[in-house]
Amino acid sequence: MILASRLLDQMVRTDDGWRIERRLKVADWARTLTGGDGLYDRLPLAKGRRDATDASYVFGQSGRIAGQDA
Repeated sequence: MILASRLLDQMVRTDDGWRIERRLKVADWARTLTGGDGLYDRLPLAKGRRDATDASYVFGQSGRIAGQDA
């Protein structure tokens, strides 16, 4: 399933800087894919992995993800 959503943040300035005072999660649309759809393979996104090559590791180290434009 692909779910397109947004976060709407209401910010407030405090003595410690800007903070999120209120957050609303909005679901815009959803689509369920079948195994043969192929859309996932064509998406211009970093693909999740279950090892140290996952974007969460790589991004935290260098700020860039292999195969992605800056």
